[in-house]
Amino acid sequence: MIKKDIARLLYERHGGLSLEETKDYTSILIDLLKDSVLEHPEVTVTHFGKFRHKNKSGREIALPTGEILRTPPSKRVQFLPSPALKTFLNAQPTED
Repeated sequence: MIKKDIARLLYERHGGLSLEETKDYTSILIDLLKDSVLEHPEVTVTHFGKFRHKNKSGREIALPTGEILRTPPSKRVQFLPSPALKTFLNAQPTED
């Protein structure tokens, strides 16, 4: 699923917005989440989960040739699902 799919689903379920408006609102929501994760150590969406940014330190990687590479430090976003989301997912039938 991509952002366009989320906007389309919002359009189909809401009924009072145009497709262009739902695309705009979806983009605004994603931009707000991105900005919030940069500004705050943790962003919680109730009954969905937490987004938090973490700093990852650089490390050394040994290649099969014996050469050692050093990866630079980087930032990453971690998502931790809420207990309510976990319960919801586990209640769904599994597809084998």
